[in-house]
Amino acid sequence: MLVKGDAKGTAKTAKVTLVIDPASLTRVSSEGKKQTKVIVTVGSMKFDAMVNSKSYRKALASLDELGIDGCSIILQATMTTMGKLESCGLAVQPKAPKVVEVVSSEVDGE
Repeated sequence: MLVKGDAKGTAKTAKVTLVIDPASLTRVSSEGKKQTKVIVTVGSMKFDAMVNSKSYRKALASLDELGIDGCSIILQATMTTMGKLESCGLAVQPKAPKVVEVVSSEVDGE
């Protein structure tokens, strides 16, 4: 046991979850392709992800249905090399509608 220092460990892969701005997702032709390359930037970091084209088209259709303010786009993947994402999954998650609390004021006539 070390008296001082940092605990260390190793991992085979890193699990990455990126929340993509729906307004930033560009549309490219994916018909007839098995996979579509999606490049995501986070500040100065760049991630290259190959997603299933059917999943990409489905995400775009959901985005059209829900609108850019009504959903979040989630990309989940594993990363073994910095910036290269593997086993990527793309999903659109609807945002819960904001609940507006109605306060009624009753006036007692008695």
